[in-house]
This record gives sequence, structure tokens and C-alpha cells, in this order.
Amino acid sequence: MAPSAHRERLAALMARLGYSRYVAQGGDWGAGVTSWMAKQREPRLAAIHLNLPILFPPPPPPPAGYTAVEQAALAQLVKYGSDGSGYASIQGTRPQTLGYGLADSRLGKRCGSTKSFRHGATTR
Repeated sequence: MAPSAHRERLAALMARLGYSRYVAQGGDWGAGVTSWMAKQREPRLAAIHLNLPILFPPPPPPPAGYTAVEQAALAQLVKYGSDGSGYASIQGTRPQTLGYGLADSRLGKRCGSTKSFRHGATTR
């Protein structure tokens, strides 16, 4: 089932449960579903939280261009795509390579978890 179909079902479920406003969180597949919920501007959706950013192409700029805040956000996404997503690339193509370092070395485990804590979350 496509993320857009999940989005429709989750929105219907939240309405049936009686929520007038709610937030959504997503990681892995849920990040795609949650992103679609925000992109489609679900009326009762107050906010989203993603622990796996999915980089959709940005929309075309408005006639006046992107604001400074939007330009900064887009620059962060480009930097993440080129510099911060190496783990996902390795995990997606050669997961066993990471497994050796994590299974055979305390230092490998420590480096992996330190990287996750240092770079995996924002402070804003």
C-alpha cells in the first residue's frame, strides 16, 4: 500500500477516534506516511516528527523566491543528502560491512552509537 493510502486511512482513523487535533511521528516507512500527511495538509494534523527524513524535491519557488528561512532549510536538506546519509547508503547496499564493526569491536559499537547521538537529532 502506498504512503498516500496509509495517510488516508490514518486520517480517517483519527477522525473516528474523535481527535480534533493530533500529531504524527514516523520512522522508516512511517516517515513517508507522516510526510504525506503533512504534504497534503491534513486539517487536524497539528505537527509531525520524523526520525528518518525523506528528501522530496522542493516545490518550485514562489514568484518572489524562497525566503531566507526556506533557503536555509533547503541548504540543510542538500547537505544532509550529500554528507549525512552515508550510513543509510551503506546499510541499504552492504549491511554486513557495518555488522562486522558493530559485532566484533567495542570501539565500533561506541563510534556507531556516538555518531547516532551526535548527528541523529537536532537541537531545535
